[in-house]
Amino acid sequence: MHLLQIVSAKRSNGVVTHLRQLLPALAERGHRVTVLTRAGSPFAEEFAAMGLETLSSDLHRWPGDELDRIAAWAREHKVDAIHAHMSRANNFGVRLQQKTGIPCVLTAHALVWHPHWRAATRVIAVSEATEAWHRRWNRVSKIETVLNFVDPAKLTPSEGARARIRAEWGVEGSEFLFGTVGDLIPRKGVDVLAAALGKLETPARAVFVGRGEDKFVEKLRRAAGGRAIWAGFRTDIPDVLSALDGFVLASRRDPCPMAVIEAMAAGLPVVGSRIDGIPEFVDEGLSGFLARPGDPADLARALSCLAVLTPETRRRMGEFNREFVRANATVESQVPKIEAILQRASTFTVPERRRSPSR
Repeated sequence: MHLLQIVSAKRSNGVVTHLRQLLPALAERGHRVTVLTRAGSPFAEEFAAMGLETLSSDLHRWPGDELDRIAAWAREHKVDAIHAHMSRANNFGVRLQQKTGIPCVLTAHALVWHPHWRAATRVIAVSEATEAWHRRWNRVSKIETVLNFVDPAKLTPSEGARARIRAEWGVEGSEFLFGTVGDLIPRKGVDVLAAALGKLETPARAVFVGRGEDKFVEKLRRAAGGRAIWAGFRTDIPDVLSALDGFVLASRRDPCPMAVIEAMAAGLPVVGSRIDGIPEFVDEGLSGFLARPGDPADLARALSCLAVLTPETRRRMGEFNREFVRANATVESQVPKIEAILQRASTFTVPERRRSPSR
């Protein structure tokens, strides 16, 4: 198949992490993959370095010159299916479907109301909670779940990483260290984690890996006090994860967080919010603990539950998580499911929307 993958991300996020694994895997399975990125995107060169063909567009639907240009390209190059990710890309993708008759599949990485979901040939949900939400609120019936996934081999830390990173952060060998990785924004509940640290009676600290707006980060610093380490943006995530004893994601909303899957694949127990797709991964007492979203006191309770366990119990939790990811959330297990959905979609006949003749 010739697949036109459309992504409108302007900065690195969970969707981009997903595509870094999906697109080369589809190419390795024999498909021609062309990536349409947003004009000025920092990812065009990255995808090209993977050996993928790339195109650029502002992805504007009006005026229609860009739609006409990409539609002509898609017809000329015999695209079999369009696959879009994120809102601007989704809108552009379904309009291309209407112009060309080429089926369009959307991946629902977020919980957003919009008519474009029902206009697509098919929708892929990244968790069962995401599928249920879109069935209820967007009235989407042509939808099925394929869990987000990682490549565990890419999460292997460098030799001596744990001791080196902990020394860099001033963490003593036996000190319990939680960590959270991602944008420092309210939706990710990092303010809840900062407040929970002040309520934590168990000796432990937490490292915040990521960046955010200065005023918000300063607010976090005041709330967390001396219990927090501020690591900023990092690209050596496997090494960072090796330095942790437990992972935390206190999100207020999260359809299927890549950060949790990566932490589980790295063998870490997880404390997460009881919201959206997180409980599909965090099995209370077996792989970690869950807390009410937005509740610092309950999060402090869950953090303490993990911190007071013996190292051997936490190790068993981590191994449980590794096995869960290997069985349910790897490139090898999930990409064939996405491929099958795209193949089925490519056989659908979609009527082109024609302009009414001028009067």
